[in-house]
Amino acid sequence: MPVSPRAGDFRKLDMDSADDVALLRHYYEKSNPFSPLRVEHNFGLLMFYCSAFMKHFVYYSAKNEAVVIAMQNGPVLICFDLFCDVGKSLSTLVNELADDHVYQAILGFTPSEDRLGEYEKIEGEDILFVYDQKENLFKDRKLMFPLLAHA
Repeated sequence: MPVSPRAGDFRKLDMDSADDVALLRHYYEKSNPFSPLRVEHNFGLLMFYCSAFMKHFVYYSAKNEAVVIAMQNGPVLICFDLFCDVGKSLSTLVNELADDHVYQAILGFTPSEDRLGEYEKIEGEDILFVYDQKENLFKDRKLMFPLLAHA
């Protein structure tokens, strides 16, 4: 997704602080309103990531009332997941978190609405089996499990 960086009030959360972990939990319970396929009721899995190798990638914006888990990687912002109330703007959150030199964001979840950008098939060793006697959510849509849903 294209990015136009602008000033925001995002700050890194300290995953060693009980108050900041409580803030993350509060927003996690709101879920990701931008994705039709999201993980809910599994804060332990999120903390598996956020208390170890992703502990420096957790950001909070009081103005936007949102928590974003993202990593700046050169000119790309990798947005693994975000949590806020319905009615917020995905573009605003991404643009305000991005460093000045970032021009593209990669989403670690499937966005609800059709967005400008590229979609590419991710090759890997993960396999999802879908029972053919039940509804197949993946049949006619481009969906992926959120990156932070993998254990």
